[in-house]
Amino acid sequence: MDINSYISIHTLNKLDNNLLDYKKNILKHFYNNFLKDKTIDYQNFENKYLENNPTIIERSINDKKCMARVQYKTNTYKQCDNYKKNGDYCNIHFKNSNYGNINDLIN
Repeated sequence: MDINSYISIHTLNKLDNNLLDYKKNILKHFYNNFLKDKTIDYQNFENKYLENNPTIIERSINDKKCMARVQYKTNTYKQCDNYKKNGDYCNIHFKNSNYGNINDLIN
């Protein structure tokens, strides 16, 4: 079995948030100690070095559930939890799937 079977989504998101906080602390320390002239303000400095790419929570696709991609947390997406009613989608996402299909790549 692979590791995804043993770690809950909640735990992965918690770990991701902790890593982001750690990265921010390192950047803040570096900014305060090494950028004496501070030709760039801290927020722009942070934004430049922290990626803000959307992620999809990795787990197996359930073919019985709606194939819509839904936002789980800021910049994090997962498969809709509702069961299919109209083709590949539930009643909510049949007319409008704001974030596309779970199988589509994020641009």
